[in-house]
Amino acid sequence: MVSPAGVATKLFGMYASSLNTRPLLTKAVTSGVIFGASDVIAQKVEATGKPMEVQRTLTSVAIGGCYFGPAAHFWYDWITQLITGQQL
Repeated sequence: MVSPAGVATKLFGMYASSLNTRPLLTKAVTSGVIFGASDVIAQKVEATGKPMEVQRTLTSVAIGGCYFGPAAHFWYDWITQLITGQQL
């Protein structure tokens, strides 16, 4: 049986490899998943007997994956080129 730490290490390695080979796609997918998961959690927290709003969640996934992930990728790339060194 594989330990949870071994599984986590393998998953992290796969993620790191994907960041090296396809950084923009990896960041877009990661951002979309995080945006979608956070919306699901928010709907569960604020739920008062209302059904899950699937359109709202899909919109969150689209904004995270198609806008925020790519924008953050290029923003942080630009900032790291603009600000060199380790100190302010």
